[in-house]
Amino acid sequence: MKDSILDVGLSLLNKNKDFKKGQIIAYWKDENIIVHRIVKKVKLDNSYVYYTKGDANEKIDDILIKKKMIIGKVNHKISY
Repeated sequence: MKDSILDVGLSLLNKNKDFKKGQIIAYWKDENIIVHRIVKKVKLDNSYVYYTKGDANEKIDDILIKKKMIIGKVNHKISY
């Protein structure tokens, strides 16, 4: 069974240098922390940007996520 973002009560994050399709990441959007899954990784100029989508959402998010926005990758989940 595929992990679901909805199962997350508390997330333990790892600041990675390389993020891959399918991984769940936490990132800053304005002053909010968003936890969504990477659905696509694209090379833009000399860096990568990421398309994300919440598991419960039908559409891909409308912003490109840059590495500087990413807090980390969800490594462990503690449900409550």
